[in-house]
Amino acid sequence: KYVPPKKVKPEHKVFLEAVGSRVEELRLKKGMNVSTLCKKARISRYSYLLIQNSDVYWNSLTMLSVLSALEEDAMRFFKSLKK
Repeated sequence: KYVPPKKVKPEHKVFLEAVGSRVEELRLKKGMNVSTLCKKARISRYSYLLIQNSDVYWNSLTMLSVLSALEEDAMRFFKSLKK
C-alpha cells in the first residue's frame, strides 16, 4: 500500500533545499539528463523531483545512489554544502 512522504518540517527545509540544489547543480555540470541520472541511481524521476524540490526526507541509500550515479564522493558532497 502506498504511503505518501512525510511533510518536511520548516526547520529542516533549509538543509534539504541545499542538498537538492547541490544535486541539481552537479547533474547539470555533468551534462546528465534527469532520466539518465534516475536510471543510474535506480530511483524514479518523481523521487528525484521530490529531492530536488526539498519536498521529501530522503533516505541514506537513495542519496548515496544519486551521488554514486553522479560520481560524487559523499563526504565531499556534504562538506560542500554552504550555510
